[in-house]
Amino acid sequence: MDWSVHIAAALLLTSMTGSFVYLVWCTIGKALDKIGYINILYEMLKWQMFFWIVPISFLALCRANKIEEDAYGIFLSPTEPILRFSHAFLVIWIAGVICFTIMFFLHERHMAKKYLVSISCKKEVRELFEQKLQEMNIPKQSVKLQQSYGMDVPAIIGIRNRIVLLPVADYTVPEYTVIFTHELQHHRQQDLILKAVAILIIILHWYNPAAWLLGQSIMRWSEYACDYECSRVLPDVKEYFRIIERMIPTQKNKVTILSSTLFEGKTELERRVERMRRYLTIKRKRNILAITICICMLLISS
Repeated sequence: MDWSVHIAAALLLTSMTGSFVYLVWCTIGKALDKIGYINILYEMLKWQMFFWIVPISFLALCRANKIEEDAYGIFLSPTEPILRFSHAFLVIWIAGVICFTIMFFLHERHMAKKYLVSISCKKEVRELFEQKLQEMNIPKQSVKLQQSYGMDVPAIIGIRNRIVLLPVADYTVPEYTVIFTHELQHHRQQDLILKAVAILIIILHWYNPAAWLLGQSIMRWSEYACDYECSRVLPDVKEYFRIIERMIPTQKNKVTILSSTLFEGKTELERRVERMRRYLTIKRKRNILAITICICMLLISS
């Protein structure tokens, strides 16, 4: 078989498989969302990214054909029309991959320039940060604290070397507590790595709208999951969102894609507040229900 047919088939089948799994997640996710299992829903969203990267359906199809010792079938048969389609598809796909890779790279480089120059925080601020690290059982060497004049909103950046960046401003102790709890929860959830994987999926499957929707879901649900976990450790959830809302007028510039901020905008914050209000009023069901739903999703996806 021509190598182009292999690659084109692997890409298209993987894209179809990922789209179907994402559709199943969206469908079953509505049930989990209604009963308040946002943490389980976010974990399921993480695991489905596997289906976008590993060509499971393509490998299964090749294995089945090898066992049956039959032809590759209509889809994989190296006929002249399929060869022409595969060559044309790969040329367009490679052009798209190059374009979107450059686009994401230039965006990150442009935005990151603002945060390259950072300074140390005050001693009392560093002590509050170290105290929060200890409370959340996070090693001190795994994430640093800096502040930058290029920041308008607190954020955590870095894939390997994590840095919590603060604007050069004075906050109260409750505000520092909310900021550190939120950003360090993103660190614990490995959201920056997940966003990097989401960008990789978008680059590989740029032609598939479902890949872009998956990326948006990762960005949005990482914040929902972070709010959910923060609400379990902070004493006052209303004060948590009230503090975040007070910082909105100071935001002027967007941060990088590979970062996690305290908020993305007023509209998104309102959506987060409404979702958390609903979650906190939901009577928690037994975990067996969530496990059953997860098993059903796995069987349907398979």
